[in-house]
Parts: sequence; C-alpha cells; structure tokens
Amino acid sequence: MTIQQRTTPKITKTGLQLMQHVLGLATESNSSGLEDAVIIAIDFENINNIRDDLSFNLDCQAGFAILDTRSLRGLNPAISTHNFATGSSRYCAQASRKFLFGRSITTSQKEILKNIKSLFPPSRSFVLVGHDIRHDLRALEALGADFQEHIIGVLETSWIAHEVLPFYAGSLGDLLAELECPFDNLHCAEIDAHFTLRALLLLVVKDYRKRADADNREMMGVLERTALELIPFRVDPEVAAAKKKAKRLAKSRKHQSKLWDAEAQAQIRAERAAKRLAKDPQ
Repeated sequence: MTIQQRTTPKITKTGLQLMQHVLGLATESNSSGLEDAVIIAIDFENINNIRDDLSFNLDCQAGFAILDTRSLRGLNPAISTHNFATGSSRYCAQASRKFLFGRSITTSQKEILKNIKSLFPPSRSFVLVGHDIRHDLRALEALGADFQEHIIGVLETSWIAHEVLPFYAGSLGDLLAELECPFDNLHCAEIDAHFTLRALLLLVVKDYRKRADADNREMMGVLERTALELIPFRVDPEVAAAKKKAKRLAKSRKHQSKLWDAEAQAQIRAERAAKRLAKDPQ
C-alpha cells in the first residue's frame, strides 16, 4: 500500500469463487498462487469524521480482523484482531472498554494510516472483506490508502449471504444469528470486523457443503472451528437478562417496602434476623 494514488477498488462479484481459490477448495488448477493470500476484514466507526484534513483528529475507530491462510494448514489457526481509535480521551477509553480480543490502540488520524499499513503484509496478496464495505473503502481512501499493488479481491458479505442463504434481513447481527454464530458487542469497529470475518468463513462452509463435489471435510472443519471459537469475556444473553430482571425486582421490592405499614416492616425484619441466626448461630 502507498499513498501516491487514491483508487477505490470495486467489489468482487464472484466472491465465493474467489474464496474457493484462496482456501484451496477450487477444482480448477489455475489458482495462480491465490492460496497464499491473507484475508483482512475491515470496519470503520464514525466514518463521517474522517476528513481530507486529518488534523481535526475527530472521534473514529478502525477495526481489522486478519486470517493468514498459511495458518489454516497448521494446528491452531486463529483470527488476529486490531483496533485503532482517534479523537477525545473519553471516546478512546470507551473503545478500549468494548474491545473483546486484546487492546485498542489510541492514535491520531494523522498516524492511523501508518498503523493500518503495519498490518498489511508487504509481500503478500490479500483479500479485503466487509459488511457494507463501500463505506469502509471510502474511509481508507480518505486516509490516503492505495490498494492496487497487492489486493486480489474485495468481498461484500451481504452479497455473499444473498447467494448462500434463502432468507437474509441485511444487518451483520441478523447474518450472524442466521449462521448460528455467537457474537457480542457489535457496533465497535474491531468487533464488527472480527465477526464479519467469522460470518464469511461460515458462508463459505455452508455453500461448499451444498456442492456435489464437496469432499474436503478437513478444511471445512478447520474453517468452522475457527469461526465458532469461544468469545473471550462474552456475557450470555440469557444470563444478562436474568441479572437485569433480578435488579428490577430488587428495586421494585425496595420501593414497595416503603409502602408497607410498621407492623409489616417489623415482621420482615424479624424474618431476616431469624434467617441470619439460622445461618450463623454464634
């Protein structure tokens, strides 16, 4: 990537076919070395705050999730995730608190391109992936990024989802739910990028298993395990709902207790004292 020329790449219309070549699943032999590509999912938050004059340093986030296809041939393939936040200290602190997969790096809009470029392998081809990626491409363009040297494709997960799934509502959350992929804390740049990449892998698996000539069970298992890996610090929705219900109930009881007469309050205090005494007779 260089900043000599600003060119926005076009979204690849044959995304599934490209992924088959990248992952070594294509039956044709003319993959032209695509199996050595790096898959990079991107997502920006507060895109409108990225201006041509980067000295404003307004609030924004840039999230990246990276899967090196070389790692898929190893024992423990994993998605690496990165987040860069710019703007006010309060905004950057909020971004850091939401980060699930490591730590968010605070930087400035003038320096953010340097941080982004450090993630892109200088001698490897890569595939860009995003959910409604056209906005993210414009953000990269505004930062001065040029894709033309190493990029081999730009994938839009919503387009691929329409090819693979019979029904699809449109949002990333809806797509993850349809694919039965657990997720948490969406609408944070690195988290959206990470789960966009997971969604892509599951879409590839779902499509490949429908094909008559699909026989690469080992790779399908690797992709599925990578996409469904446990989420660190994830709060189960049912647990969260139960905690909220208990909190509301406690608050309601506290309010209701003020309305009880003196006799009822005395009886409740006596019952509580008896319970404490039963637990600790001493």
